[in-house]
Amino acid sequence: MPPINSLETTPDAGDSATAPKAAAGMLADFVEVLLPGDDSWPSGRAVGVQSILALRLLEQRGKADFVKVAEAGSTKRRGSPS
Repeated sequence: MPPINSLETTPDAGDSATAPKAAAGMLADFVEVLLPGDDSWPSGRAVGVQSILALRLLEQRGKADFVKVAEAGSTKRRGSPS
């Protein structure tokens, strides 16, 4: 696992349209699509799955893929075709 200081911020991959806060929100939206939850089980977003996913993406795939996944998840949540 990379040193903690390299994971202190959400990457923006140099794209001003994808600020750290927006990227984190998009990743949470993606988790909501994958694990929506129901009356008897909380959603992945509600239990914070997006934070573990973010760490794994950064560790294994890097900043560029983090943003790609976050943006793809946001598109899916809006119902746009892939």
